[in-house]
Amino acid sequence: FTVNQKFYAEYFVKYIVFCTIYKLNHDIKKIYRMAAPEASAEASAGNEKQKEFNRELEQLGKNGEDAESSCKEVFQFIGYHLASKDLNKLADYLKTKYLLTLILNGTQILQSGAVVLAESLKNNTFLQLLDLSNNPLADNGVTALCGVFKYNQTLEELILQKCSFTADGAASIGEMLSKNKTLTVLDVSRNAISDDGVRDICHGIIETTVGDASQLMRIDMKGCFMGDEGAKHIGSIIGTVATLRDVDLSNNNIGENGAKFLAHGLLRNNIAQIEGEETEFSLDGLETLNLDYNELTDAGVIALARVLPANHTLKNLSLKGVGMKKEGLEVLCANIAETNIMEKLFIGENQIEKDTVSEPITKMLNSMDALNELSISGIHLSEEDVKTIGEFLSTNNQCRLAKLYMSDCDIDDDGAGYIAQGIKFNTDLKVLDVTSNSFKARGARLFAKTFERAKSLDEFHITGASRIGAEGENHLARTLRYNQ
Repeated sequence: FTVNQKFYAEYFVKYIVFCTIYKLNHDIKKIYRMAAPEASAEASAGNEKQKEFNRELEQLGKNGEDAESSCKEVFQFIGYHLASKDLNKLADYLKTKYLLTLILNGTQILQSGAVVLAESLKNNTFLQLLDLSNNPLADNGVTALCGVFKYNQTLEELILQKCSFTADGAASIGEMLSKNKTLTVLDVSRNAISDDGVRDICHGIIETTVGDASQLMRIDMKGCFMGDEGAKHIGSIIGTVATLRDVDLSNNNIGENGAKFLAHGLLRNNIAQIEGEETEFSLDGLETLNLDYNELTDAGVIALARVLPANHTLKNLSLKGVGMKKEGLEVLCANIAETNIMEKLFIGENQIEKDTVSEPITKMLNSMDALNELSISGIHLSEEDVKTIGEFLSTNNQCRLAKLYMSDCDIDDDGAGYIAQGIKFNTDLKVLDVTSNSFKARGARLFAKTFERAKSLDEFHITGASRIGAEGENHLARTLRYNQ
């Protein structure tokens, strides 16, 4: 290079570097301007939440120490990160103020915060409901709270859903339950307490039951990593605790053996006892059992089904996605029909063979009048299955089915016609869900024509993976002009 060439080359390089830096600076400013409103909005939302918290706290501060002077019975705060100073302020008020319900869902209360809260509730004689769901309380936090509620005489509902505790925290809950005489609702769902934690909680409940002391009516243990051994302990409390009405064990790992343990509990659930001798059936007992998304298989479903005629209280049963097939469905439907007390039945998302679904279901429905809500969503139906169900709906027989859920059932245009024809003169059905099926515009038109004459339908659900297109939407829209 000559001197001039070197000069111009250096100048060109500097120019490129300058332009690059300028462009980067411009882009950064642009990104900042775009992000600033979002950051500002978040900050504004945070400020509003803080103001709302302060207002709620001020209102709570006006409460007296008894019901007569109360200004506020519920303190509810959801999804706001409570700082330590905020929690300490709230804790000071809780020591003396009248408050029935405290809901702090998703407020990032840690173990240390749970200890502060527990200390403030030590002498509280008002609180009836405490919801600390979605807070990472961990085992130590739960232990601190349970130490307070062991001898509490007012708490009725304790909700600790997804609080990051394990079997150690569950052991503290079990110890608390062995002493507490007032708790009616316990929710420990979505905590990894495993079979050991379930065992400790159930032992605590059974200890309280001595002398009919337990008041527990509802227990929620969905998603607790429970297996057959845990189900064995749940079966024990189902057969022992006379007050128990609602048990949710969905999303666990309960298999065939676990189902048999639960069946044994159901068999003994409503047998009245006098001085240890079985005397007669009681009308009090478990009413709702949810076993969705477990691994029961046909054998487990059959074990449960066969004890239903001897159980006189179970009205709501949910068995979605439990591995039930043809034989399990047939035995279940036959035994439910024999009892004629079931009001809600959810059996969707099971791999039952086509052409084998409708017969046991319609046979069951034709021989009972109690069932008013049925879900078979997620079961793939044949055209013959759909036709049989449509014919049942058109008969207005003994069964007064009010809600029918048939989403994702492979219902095509012809199937839509069968169901539409079935509900045309039905005087009982209030809710029909046919979302995510395969019928198109013609199926939508058939439903639309039916709605002009439908006698009772209040709700029609067709959202989800709908294939009706604009033409089908127009058919339904035009019907709305005449629908009463």
